[in-house]
Amino acid sequence: MISLVEAVKSNNSRILQLLVAVPRAVKQNELETAFIHAAKLGHNECIDILLATGIHPDTTDTNNNTALMYAAQMNHDVTLQTLVSAKASVNWVGSGKSTPLHMVAKHGYEKTITLLLEHGAKLNTRDSADVHL
Repeated sequence: MISLVEAVKSNNSRILQLLVAVPRAVKQNELETAFIHAAKLGHNECIDILLATGIHPDTTDTNNNTALMYAAQMNHDVTLQTLVSAKASVNWVGSGKSTPLHMVAKHGYEKTITLLLEHGAKLNTRDSADVHL
C-alpha cells in the first residue's frame, strides 16, 4: 500500500485524499511528515488536502522548521500563500534561529521576500550566524 509521504512525493492528490478520508487510518506523525514534504516540493493541492485534515499550519519537523519555512526557502510562492492564508507564522524561529525571511534573503527571492513582508515578517531579527535583517 502506498504511504501518505509517497502519495505526496508523487503529487498524487487523488490517492492522498483517499488515504486521509479513512478515519484514524493515518497517524499524526505521518500527516506531519507528509505536510512538510508537500511544502518542500511545492505540491499545493496536497497542502490543501492535508490542511483540511486539521493539521496545524505551524507543524514543524525535527529541526523545528515549519512547512512555510520550506516553501519560502524553495521559492514555492503559491504554497507559501496558501500557508499564510491558513495562518502559518511568517515569524517562526526555526533551526539556527532562522525565520522564513532569513531563509529567503539568502537566496534573494524578491517576490517571496515581498510576500513575507506584506504579511508581517519582522526585519529586525538575527539568526545564529548573526545575520541581521
